[in-house]
Amino acid sequence: MATGATSSVPEVRLSPMSLAPVRAALERLGVQSQAGVDPLAAVDALLARDRAAAGRLVDALAAAVAQVPDEAQAAHALVAMGSAQLVLGQAAAAHGSLKDGLALLKRDDPAVARATLRLATAEVAAGDRQAARNRLVGLASGLGGADDALLGELGAALRGTNEVLA
Repeated sequence: MATGATSSVPEVRLSPMSLAPVRAALERLGVQSQAGVDPLAAVDALLARDRAAAGRLVDALAAAVAQVPDEAQAAHALVAMGSAQLVLGQAAAAHGSLKDGLALLKRDDPAVARATLRLATAEVAAGDRQAARNRLVGLASGLGGADDALLGELGAALRGTNEVLA
């Protein structure tokens, strides 16, 4: 399965090595890496068009997390895994993966905003609106260069906390 058009997938500069487990998991599912395309955004695109891939992606990423040699690789794999767990409706598992991934990310990593948003989404799904609301404070500015789907997800998460978008 090819990734198709990537015009809506933002280009970001991340360490190629830190994203190696995510790229490998995508390739196991038949999604080929494309130069300059954020593999975490590619995960989102895959899950948006093929929700059935979520379980296979979780399996591939769980195996990768167990074998990664450094925290950055584990962090990105955990964020991708948490995203897939959300698609599967596994809010508690997603919360754990995303919280662990976020704790391992460096503060300036572009994946922090995505991980924070997904963690808030897991909190909304678990009924903890206050935790999600607290997590989302100030996140909108961190998503300035994000794709439309991620910004739409921010809006949905805010509505889930009963916040009004200004």
